[in-house]
Order: sequence, then C-alpha cells, then structure tokens
Amino acid sequence: MTATLENTGAILEPHRFTVQEYQRIFESGILPTDQRSQLIRGEIYFMSAMGAAHYKAIRVLTKLLHQQYTDLCDIVSQAPIVVWDDSEPEPDFALVRSDFAGGIPEAKDALLAIEVSDSTLKFDREKKLPEYARSSIPEVWILNLTEAQLEVYREPNGEQFLQLQILKPERLVSALFAPEVTLEWWKALEQPKRNSEI
Repeated sequence: MTATLENTGAILEPHRFTVQEYQRIFESGILPTDQRSQLIRGEIYFMSAMGAAHYKAIRVLTKLLHQQYTDLCDIVSQAPIVVWDDSEPEPDFALVRSDFAGGIPEAKDALLAIEVSDSTLKFDREKKLPEYARSSIPEVWILNLTEAQLEVYREPNGEQFLQLQILKPERLVSALFAPEVTLEWWKALEQPKRNSEI
C-alpha cells in the first residue's frame, strides 16, 4: 500500500518566539546553560565562545567604564535588554539609568549599548544594531577589534542610525548622556608586539 501526500497549498512558517516565551524556555532549563543565547526578531541565536582578544577587551572596558561612569548610571555587563516584544539582545555592556525599575532593563532604560566585536562583527552590525535603532536606544558603540576602531552610532531612525563616527586610537569618546566624561577606549585593544617580544 502506498500513500500520497496531498498538496494543500498551505505554507508552513517557522514559529517566532516572544520575549515572554523565550524567558520561559530559558528558565525551564531547556537551553544549554553553558552557552549564551539571544533572541533577535523571534529567533534564538547561540553565541560563539569568547576569544582571548574579546575577553581582554571586556576585562579592560569593565574597569574603564566603572572608573568613569559609576556615579552617573548603572553598568550592566553581558546581560539582556528587552528592546521589543520579540527581541532580547545581550550587549557586552549596557549603561542604564540608575533609577530603572530593576530586573531586566528595557530599551527605555538604556543610555548606551556597547558591543565588543571580532568574529561577531557582521552579526552585531546587521542583526543587533537595527534592533537597538528601532527601540530608540540613543547611542551604540561597537568596539571593532578587527579594525582597531570604535564605531559610534547615534540618532536612531527606524531600523538604522543616521550618524556614524569612526574613531581610531588616541581619539577620546564621550557618551551623549555625559559629554563631560571622556573614555580612552583604545586601551581595550590588543597592543601590537614589539620586535623584541616576537
């Protein structure tokens, strides 16, 4: 006996998760606990392991940010932000208002999001940056380890930022919410080895 499948013309579509569903899945223990994940536009992405340069940049930036901004805001490291009902990205750093309600910060609480990018550069630019823009986070910095530069995105409009400034080492940066405070961001970059060290 043979069976034939009737073509009904129905188009199957993938299920896109909401933030609430994603949080329930995470809390249930279904997702691997040893691997970071993020929800972007209803899709769950698993993030690759952190390399040495990325780890160093996180460590150095943690110190720099706390030195400069502790009295001005809360500094949240590698934790999610709810930016939309189907997106919960996890920036490397989020500077949020000190008076935010607690729990997981939302886009309205965020003053600045910072991504440290090497192998994740394409993902950060093409997937996460539009989410930050459409949720009106006023400013995003991408510390581009590959090209040794800081990309400063401002003026969110729809799914893009209208202003991009690229800074090279030795060029100080100031956040919009605290223009009087400067940051020597390039200290988080890998320093080239001298000939005597090779």
